[in-house]
Amino acid sequence: MTTLNKENLSPAAFIGVRGKDIISFGSGEPDLPPPEEVYKILPHYTDFKYGVIQGLDYLRDALTRQYPDSTADSFVITNGASEALDLTLRVISNYEMSQPKKVLMTKPYYYSYPRLVEFAGMEPVYLKTNQGRIDMDDFRKKVKDCRAVLINSPSNPTG
Repeated sequence: MTTLNKENLSPAAFIGVRGKDIISFGSGEPDLPPPEEVYKILPHYTDFKYGVIQGLDYLRDALTRQYPDSTADSFVITNGASEALDLTLRVISNYEMSQPKKVLMTKPYYYSYPRLVEFAGMEPVYLKTNQGRIDMDDFRKKVKDCRAVLINSPSNPTG
């Protein structure tokens, strides 16, 4: 059995480690199969690739109908939340603002969030929490010096 301590506490140290108290924050692998209906529908689909980089035309057209003052080029379609967050943080970082380049965040967080903030050229600032709740005094004090606040749902993957 591998003993983990501060010296070897890197993601690589967890490869192959198993145990009931270990929760993987990596790729989602559901422990339940999809509903039977999914198996009936899937054979009718032949294209399981990511769409074109700018987003599928029918989706962009549907969005322009929903938002009549827009054009298809008004929308950025992403393949996932992390990609959307990355683009959003880069825009916030490059926008002229008086606040320092800092993003207020909660702990725990999705593993890539601090890196996305740093890749955008900003600094993550962490909120104090008390029994899973944001310390509002700490929030009021720190939010004034931040360009954005990133709050995620820490219940994933533990429910």
